[in-house]
Amino acid sequence: MLSIIIVHYNCSTIIKDLLDSFFQFPLSISCEIIIVDNASTIYEKGKLLTLENEYKIRIIWNSENAGFGRANNLGAQNATGDILLFLNPDCLIKDQSIELCFIRFRSSEYVACGVSLLYKDGSAQNSGHHFFTWGLNHLLHIPYYGNFLKRIALQLNAKRPSIDNPGSLQEVDWISGAFLMVKKETFLQLNGFDSDFFLYSEEIELCSRLLTKGKLVIYGDLEIVHLEGIVIGSDSAYEKMAYYNLSNSVGKQVIISNLLLIRKMYGITAYCFHILNYLFSIPFLLFFSVLKSIKLRSITELKLFNRYFLNIGSVLYYFIPILLRKRKLYKVI
Repeated sequence: MLSIIIVHYNCSTIIKDLLDSFFQFPLSISCEIIIVDNASTIYEKGKLLTLENEYKIRIIWNSENAGFGRANNLGAQNATGDILLFLNPDCLIKDQSIELCFIRFRSSEYVACGVSLLYKDGSAQNSGHHFFTWGLNHLLHIPYYGNFLKRIALQLNAKRPSIDNPGSLQEVDWISGAFLMVKKETFLQLNGFDSDFFLYSEEIELCSRLLTKGKLVIYGDLEIVHLEGIVIGSDSAYEKMAYYNLSNSVGKQVIISNLLLIRKMYGITAYCFHILNYLFSIPFLLFFSVLKSIKLRSITELKLFNRYFLNIGSVLYYFIPILLRKRKLYKVI
């Protein structure tokens, strides 16, 4: 049986779109849909109750906004299926890909799998990834400084870790959390998602542990649409792909979660190296922000720099707890 687990936080309209698309392509397999509500507003809970009456779904009510990983763990604990699908609410089903993925995966040797993710216009997203030395690819989204690091990587002929056009069968190191199918027995053996993560990077950390149990794969010929960033954008008034903007509050959460991941996966040396790079990026970013502000005769870039600088200052508050691997929910958004 397949258990589909969806985390909900003030996004009932988006989930309705997902459910509408899902029921356009009824499954012939045994399936349940579990929605875990992360302490949404009363209004949103009411809309969710309407969906419960309209569709055959189960709702689990969380008493707090515990983040993506903890909510999914709660859904998994209440699931009856032997296969779990962690599905983002900002996805749209376009054909029978979920059923076909389940049938292939259930009888396979793999411990986790994903499918090709598409933008709404049909272009490819990054669906699967390979690990990169010390997780240095997480530094590439730093404004200006990331471009500098990317040029160095290109000069060194570094292999691109992301896979946005997988073949029909592509083995990977980690799979996007937008669509992550796992075998429940293995997931529970590993105690599920790490409860220290609030949002972002939790699926990477989970996949690093899943690899100790077996192989991970992308079924590249199966596809779903992922409206990347729309849930965060709708709730926080940020544009699509907002989590690549490290100057806002979402960006601060991205940095914290990335550093937590680096500490857990690669150790103290890699963690300190990443911290130093964030510190080195400050004068680098200031220089280019001043140049661009003079060129454009606008202080917009300096405002963005100031927000980024404040974010890095906030991140340093968590330097020691992460270094010492203190168990807690690292929530800053």
